[in-house]
Amino acid sequence: MKACKIFGIILTAAIFWGLVAGPAGAAKNDTLIWAVSTKIPTMDIYATTSLNLTNIYHMVSDSLVERDLDDLSIKPGLARSWKRLDDTTWEFALQPGVTFHNGKPLTSEAVRFTIMDWILNPDMKSKLRGAYTFIKDVEIIDDLHFRVHTTGPYPLILERFCTFFPYEPEFGKKNQGQEVAHVAMGTGPYKMVKWDKGSQLVLTANDTYWVDGLPKIKNITIRVIPEQSTRIAELISGNVHLISKLDPDKVALVEKNPRTKVLETPSHRINFWQFDTLGRAGKSPVQDKRVRQAIWHAIDRQAIIDTMFQGHAELINSPLSPFDFGYTPDLEGLAYNPEKARQLLKEAGYENGFEMEVMYYYPIQHQFNSAAMGFLKKVGITLLLKDFRGNIGQAIEVRDGGRAKDVGNFGWASYMLLDADGTLPIWFGEGSRKNYTGDAELAAWIEEARFSFDREKRRALYEKAQKRIIENVYWMPISTVNSIYGAAKNLRLKLPINETLLLKIAHWDM
Repeated sequence: MKACKIFGIILTAAIFWGLVAGPAGAAKNDTLIWAVSTKIPTMDIYATTSLNLTNIYHMVSDSLVERDLDDLSIKPGLARSWKRLDDTTWEFALQPGVTFHNGKPLTSEAVRFTIMDWILNPDMKSKLRGAYTFIKDVEIIDDLHFRVHTTGPYPLILERFCTFFPYEPEFGKKNQGQEVAHVAMGTGPYKMVKWDKGSQLVLTANDTYWVDGLPKIKNITIRVIPEQSTRIAELISGNVHLISKLDPDKVALVEKNPRTKVLETPSHRINFWQFDTLGRAGKSPVQDKRVRQAIWHAIDRQAIIDTMFQGHAELINSPLSPFDFGYTPDLEGLAYNPEKARQLLKEAGYENGFEMEVMYYYPIQHQFNSAAMGFLKKVGITLLLKDFRGNIGQAIEVRDGGRAKDVGNFGWASYMLLDADGTLPIWFGEGSRKNYTGDAELAAWIEEARFSFDREKRRALYEKAQKRIIENVYWMPISTVNSIYGAAKNLRLKLPINETLLLKIAHWDM
């Protein structure tokens, strides 16, 4: 109650000053301040799956190819053209005259170095290595032309390259590769000025950027503000111009202020519970399928979504996003049935219940899990909340290190891929650090679907995989997750479904 009163006082003051101080964001039109909820763990884009860092790299670097913001089609980026020579060979041509921020030219060697010597090099321990294992070799033809040889007929190389950002080889080798973790240096419209780790990142326009007319705003500062109440207060008072991760129950607060607005779009991100079926983190009741079924039956997901998310999320029964190729829309989840849950728990030998943990790192997950706690208590299960909000980097280390005990409540989006291959191999593929299932047959189906240009064959395999995941309750899918931002009224910014903030094209209304 005390925290709620303090929150109200802060926001009341912020609203007052927002009303009298003029438009939020109007202080200096050459600077955009963006407040994010979680720390930026590293500047090595291949050492993390951080959405914040992905968006930062769309500012400090350029991807090999890009998606059109309107129709999501693939278009040129650093690669000006490409062609498939055969089922396992692709040839690319780079844009001429592109330079890195250190003045070195973009060449084919930068592509080869980043893929072969960085991402696929086991010594580098890249978190994204699994996403690139389809590549067998990168062959340099000349400075601006190269070929990618794949291990099989991989159909999604262009989609993968939408989030491939080349490193400058000389810089990448500096201090045995350690410099990349501290300095974001690419070919993009913004250059890094300074990074106060855990606090803020300051960027300024790259005057020699190879695309004319960009960026639109000269300076961008990214501030880390874990508390949502503080982010909202800072937005309303005009001290920041864009805030991430606006909870559904705070939308009206931002909308009603005349100086601010809400930006929202359906997104590719999904929210789910992952059960430790293997017992990677230690022996657990959830290793019993009947217990997993009981947990699902015990929780009224739809009621929680309707109450907590207020129309800003949709129930799903698939481990894939509705935007993914391969998504099966007619999968049936387990119905809310607490009596069935009690029966299954009795059959499994847990008639008197048990305690279990759920770890999570997003505010909306906290809301869902707090509500789920009450439902589970009714069938005898005590849910212990392991809250990693504001410490997503630590949460990822726990999860990928096999220490997510009982249940992990995670969110996932494959950003530019929009295909089942962006999710299923990562979470269920053989050898994946995120795999808490250990189903070899499932992994084989997913691998078979990866390496085929036959769309119908891929679709059938993915449907079979999704049914297996749901029937065995490896996951309990929860919902889609809308992207909701608070913004200064005069900020113009387009939101695509893949959560990519292209701030290089953001501009102010004058």
